[in-house]
Amino acid sequence: MIRTAFTWTSRLIVLLLLIAGVSVGMTSCASVNEPVAPVPQTAFRVATVNVHYIRLGAQTGDWSVGDWERRKGPLDEAFRAIDADIFAFQEMESFGGGEGGDINLARDWLLDRNPGHAAAANGDSATFPSTQPIFYRTDRVTLLDQGWFFFSDTPDVIYSHRLRQH
Repeated sequence: MIRTAFTWTSRLIVLLLLIAGVSVGMTSCASVNEPVAPVPQTAFRVATVNVHYIRLGAQTGDWSVGDWERRKGPLDEAFRAIDADIFAFQEMESFGGGEGGDINLARDWLLDRNPGHAAAANGDSATFPSTQPIFYRTDRVTLLDQGWFFFSDTPDVIYSHRLRQH
């Protein structure tokens, strides 16, 4: 019994020392006062982020319009800081409960605030699933074509179900 307690106490002490060491190391790395090197002009940057949907019928709570008001500023700051040539989004959609299918608060807000960008993988929501738009810098990228497909047995059917096991 005493030996078991000693073993568990020893393990706990080692674990706490390990956590403390990692914490000190992370703090030391984060407090370096050297600036981040600028991105070379010849670099081509691609980024992706899940922005999560917005529930148009909800004014408060998670993923509500009120929550969107709280997170839209930080999203724009991150978008600008990353400064990617191509930026793919997931779950960039505004649900209206069967109405307002073309409303996309996040997409429209970011495009309005960032005029040097355009959206691809985007179109009329009745025929084109515009919930995963891809933004691109218009001074570096030219859109030649766009399309979509679903990972399903019917890839050309909008919002079709996943592949079935065969």
